[in-house]
Amino acid sequence: AVGRLVLAGMASRSGVTVERIDELQLALDTILRRPLAGDAFSIRMRPEPDALSVRLGPLLVTGDELEDFQRVLSALVDDVMTHETDGDVWVDLRVALAPLAPAG
Repeated sequence: AVGRLVLAGMASRSGVTVERIDELQLALDTILRRPLAGDAFSIRMRPEPDALSVRLGPLLVTGDELEDFQRVLSALVDDVMTHETDGDVWVDLRVALAPLAPAG
């Protein structure tokens, strides 16, 4: 619950729309249903000029599961990348920011 709250707060401050925040939280829920690699789980967020990048992990995801896992997540966010470090899987999500309306 704390991770969802922090993620939503950062996404909101970064300019992510409410609908996209819901999808980002659903992606987090999907990720947290996977077995964790170890005792700690990390959520790292980095605001960029046009997107919010989020790195999550480490997880235990293997072979064919990884492709299915990425496909599910890609339906929720703009970009998904996974990478392995020492046998653990980390997930990078990217959500585009809403364009600012022109002043006028």
